[in-house]
Amino acid sequence: SEVATPFPAEALLPKEETQASSFLKENPSFDGRGVVVAVFDTGVDPAAIGLQTTTEGKPKVVDIVDATGSGDVDTSTTQDAVDGTLTGLTGRTLKVGDWEVDGQFHLGIKAAYELYPRGLTARIKERRKKAFDEEHRAALNAIQLQLSQETDADQKKKIQVSYDALSGVSYNDVGPIYDVVVFKDKAGVYRVVVDVDEACDLSNYAPLADYRLEHQYGTFGDNSQLTFSVNVYDEGNLTSIVTNAGSHGTHVSGIVSAYHPNDTALNGIAPGAQIVSVKIGDSRLGSMETGTGLVRGLIAAKRAGADLINMSYGEPSSIPNTGRFIELIGEFVNTHGIIFVTSAGNAGPCLSTVGAPGNSENVISVGAMVNSKMMQAEYSLRETLPATQYTWSSRGPAKDGGAGPLVSAPGGAITCVPAWTESKSQLMNGTSMSSPNCCGNIALVLSGLKKYNIAYSPHLISRAVQNTARPASIEANLSSLDQGSGVIQCADLFQYLAKKEGHLVDVHFQVRAGGKRGIYTKKASALYPREHTVTVAPKFHERVSSADKSLFDLRLSLTSTASWLSCPEFFALQSQTRSFKVFVDPTKLKEGAHFAQILAHDTAHPELGPVFRFPVTVVVPTSVAPESHVVIDNISFEHSRVHRRFFEVPVGATFAHVTIKATGVSKRLFNFQHHQVLPQVSMKTTKGGAYMWLEDGDTKEFRFEVAASYTLEACLSQYWSSLGTDGTLKFDIQFHGVEVVAPEGLLSNALTSVPVRVESRLRSEVLLPKAFLSVVQQTLVPKTATLLPDQGDRDLLPDKRQIRALVNTYEFSLTEKLTIRPSIPDFNEHLYDSPQEAQFWMIYNKNKKLVAKGDYLSEALSLEKGKYVVRVLFRSDLTSLEPLKSKAIVLEIHLPKAKQIPVTMFKSVPSAIGGGSKAPTSSYTLQKGAATCFTLSPPPASKVPKWVESGWLLRGLLHLHDSVSTGIASLPEEVPNSGLKTTVGSLKISYIHTSVTKPSTPEAPVKPDADTKTPQQRFEEASRTADVSYLNGLIKSGKLDDAVTLVPSMITKHEGHLPLLSANVELAVAVVEKEKNQANADAVSAAVKLVLEAVDTDELAKFFGINHTDKEKDEVKQKQAQKDALIAALKASALVQSNFLPESAASFQDGISELRKWTKVDGEKYQKLLIAEKKQDGDSGAVLKLILERLKKNKGKILYESQLEIVKEMGWTHFVRFLENELLVSFPSNYA
Repeated sequence: SEVATPFPAEALLPKEETQASSFLKENPSFDGRGVVVAVFDTGVDPAAIGLQTTTEGKPKVVDIVDATGSGDVDTSTTQDAVDGTLTGLTGRTLKVGDWEVDGQFHLGIKAAYELYPRGLTARIKERRKKAFDEEHRAALNAIQLQLSQETDADQKKKIQVSYDALSGVSYNDVGPIYDVVVFKDKAGVYRVVVDVDEACDLSNYAPLADYRLEHQYGTFGDNSQLTFSVNVYDEGNLTSIVTNAGSHGTHVSGIVSAYHPNDTALNGIAPGAQIVSVKIGDSRLGSMETGTGLVRGLIAAKRAGADLINMSYGEPSSIPNTGRFIELIGEFVNTHGIIFVTSAGNAGPCLSTVGAPGNSENVISVGAMVNSKMMQAEYSLRETLPATQYTWSSRGPAKDGGAGPLVSAPGGAITCVPAWTESKSQLMNGTSMSSPNCCGNIALVLSGLKKYNIAYSPHLISRAVQNTARPASIEANLSSLDQGSGVIQCADLFQYLAKKEGHLVDVHFQVRAGGKRGIYTKKASALYPREHTVTVAPKFHERVSSADKSLFDLRLSLTSTASWLSCPEFFALQSQTRSFKVFVDPTKLKEGAHFAQILAHDTAHPELGPVFRFPVTVVVPTSVAPESHVVIDNISFEHSRVHRRFFEVPVGATFAHVTIKATGVSKRLFNFQHHQVLPQVSMKTTKGGAYMWLEDGDTKEFRFEVAASYTLEACLSQYWSSLGTDGTLKFDIQFHGVEVVAPEGLLSNALTSVPVRVESRLRSEVLLPKAFLSVVQQTLVPKTATLLPDQGDRDLLPDKRQIRALVNTYEFSLTEKLTIRPSIPDFNEHLYDSPQEAQFWMIYNKNKKLVAKGDYLSEALSLEKGKYVVRVLFRSDLTSLEPLKSKAIVLEIHLPKAKQIPVTMFKSVPSAIGGGSKAPTSSYTLQKGAATCFTLSPPPASKVPKWVESGWLLRGLLHLHDSVSTGIASLPEEVPNSGLKTTVGSLKISYIHTSVTKPSTPEAPVKPDADTKTPQQRFEEASRTADVSYLNGLIKSGKLDDAVTLVPSMITKHEGHLPLLSANVELAVAVVEKEKNQANADAVSAAVKLVLEAVDTDELAKFFGINHTDKEKDEVKQKQAQKDALIAALKASALVQSNFLPESAASFQDGISELRKWTKVDGEKYQKLLIAEKKQDGDSGAVLKLILERLKKNKGKILYESQLEIVKEMGWTHFVRFLENELLVSFPSNYA
């Protein structure tokens, strides 16, 4: 056959469907020039092919901002260079360049893997491991050669120990750790140098200014090809290193405005437009957006002069058109004139699946379509198919009846991706791609409008986009709920705006019925004729004068697009809110979804299309009788065909059982999706389903929870790219459920058994109740609440409102390794619909190492035994933050299957009290209309983990149905990472743990001894206590010189006072560790000698050689204090001898032997001493072996430092940098 040429390259980034190609052909200078688009995404790579310049040769990317803070570096530490060098926060000596510096250098430290995208991190780790393995094998081979050549048995044994030790050193790649240096040059510009090669020679790097000033960027080492730019805040005290969190944002930017001068077919929609990269995807969360990123993004877009924002991000929300960020979008759109374009979401094809912010007003929400040429060029389909909506494109209406997608645009493209992906371009599809396509088309139009100085506003653009969009052909079988008004038409849009310049530019209309943006009737009980009041409120831009408002007079013609929706013919509107009535009569509508609109036309300019649209959606469900099921047979399919059915879930139902069977179907991809729109519940909870490959004879079953009395949508579709029309599907749905009645609401404590009554209303059900408590819930209250200093313009809204941040700290301890999940009540699961701006939690171990972090979605993680600190950051205005200073959070502890607590069930409360008859342990049938009872008994104390405290909440599930006979999945083996969730046929139970202890017989009160001390003695005692306390305070705060000055007079004043002498030892040790010289070592020996002289060791040994009664507890306490002081002194003496008096090996051995007489020398407290003792043998391999053995039990800093020291001694250089970096990450100086 003939070779097909040429390749349809123009369809790789489609422009014909939207008229962009023809518009540019006729208006080549209206290519987006003069237009700035802020891309809210994962960040944009300025080195990506196609994103270097505009058609005019200007920089393509004009600003790069990390709005999330994921790249923030604390650079508040200052230092002067000495002999051209600095000591970095890594401890490395850094050579500075020949730079003209105004003031001191600012120093910071940053781990590379905190900056790298996850995909790149995995690749870099693989490369680094490969290089390490080669060096490691060489080192092992060298030792093996040495071993083979050695003849002395003792030496051979030592070499073998070294080999074993090297083999046992743990490889843990925490990645490169970068020193960050900031300085202000003589021109007053802050510049940043990042030691990306860890080579310590900063003179090799060109210092970077804020990207917007000079459009400079750097590239990280390790052949990563990951670019970074910088922004400096707070006079050099905070530096943001900006990288991209993924390839998504670069791809989106390529769709908007890539420019390929040598291959213009690959150009973005508006190649002349410039880009502002706003990173809202937080690298710490893998690229999840955060409230911080969203709000800072708006501020950054305004500062950069953005005309448009494209946001190809979004999440489900429980309430549409609500929340802090949604309100701020309104401010930036309506006050500052920024057009906000966003993706509708990829949660279709069920109705009401548009996510936030696409489900809110003030935005242009875009659905995704695919045309025939895209199918050829991008997807290489074997057959050419008609244009259609992608199966997954989210549908309308919003939950409050507002519009879903306003328009659609091509939702796939092959365009540029970041250099670090090692690819020039990539195919991506989603409404993430349709949104920038639409945005690019609007940028073309704005370019023309600016050229001719034609006034516009965001809402005028939105109206015009809808009024000029082209609906899909009738054959596509798409409604406005699927596609909005249709596909955006660039040329028609420009002509529309140019035709009637200035028409309703500075006014938009807030249209409501019952406070909602549309009428949405979806419950069977509401399907009756009804009149609704629609209010229309004109909203004027602040630049409109009072005089002009008073002259506003709009005469409108109202029309309905459906016979079942009626409205007045005319409506006169002035500057104040007015209303009119509409009548909805759903009584004659067939089963299914019905959509209509009230269209309001300006009678003076009817050709301009509707001034506003008011949507009305009515869903008529099929009524399902109890004990019956609905069968829909012979459902035929073709490319992208969607079959929707709606069912009124009967009272008493808790779950649905769906069976889908294929007959005569050639293997192809189908989608089953179900959804219930419930008040104030996110579709994350109410929507489910799956893609499935089906062929003749295949059967798929689905069981899922439902809410009684609400309408259920069941949606079957053939995937848009799946070829074939043969065969049919059979759809069978039946509803099940039992109603559970418990007087205590299934909440109990150790003193109460809970009777439970179960009734079956719909049909006979096979039951086998089982219950387990699987989650322990601990409430944490703040230990501290600290308001952080403001970050200036970065967090300053245009109206000068300053956003502030509050950090609450919480503490918890684990007595064993456990799986935990932090949760912030009222904040979890809420992002776009949250009235607060942001929250971000971080968990640190006792060494201040960050071990976990999260945002509004919390995932469970496994933590080792130990103490932890949780730091939660809240962001908002000061007034909103004040109540959060006392905000409690919840720590969920997930019990593993083996430790989950079974809840015993009895036949009745008396049986539970007396330990009588238990509930049946085998399945039984509960007939329709019948009821059964059983009693949940609190678990015995022996079953509850010992670490659970009184008042803590235990939560779990009561599973009712027999899994074997019904096919219902049994309770999950483990609690899901996202937290405890009900499963089909189950409900949540909880139990407040109450510790019940036996009363003890009180002892007779002991009469206290009379105080025989004189006032002078009491004064001297208080004076000694005060002096010791002051001295300890100086030592703790590092004021060692002051302490050294004062201690001699204190010792003279309080001669022989043991607590003072112990503090003197601690001081001497602190000084010797700081100064590290012989003279200070002698001072330790002198301090120890004073302690030994003050303690009668013979008497002490004799005292502890016998047992003592409670009557001697005061004397025991006094002697124990002497013993503790003696042990501390002997330990200090031995350590100083080993580190600073190496010639006194015998004295060291004597000292450690003496110490062992008084205590067991083991554990973390004696790590240094044990290592020093092993070093006395002169066998480095044996020392390292000891360290490795102890590291298995304890991850203390001393062991890490000692391991690094020995590895350096052994000359194993390939390990050194890995261990140095691991030490920096594991033991940071501050909370990151």
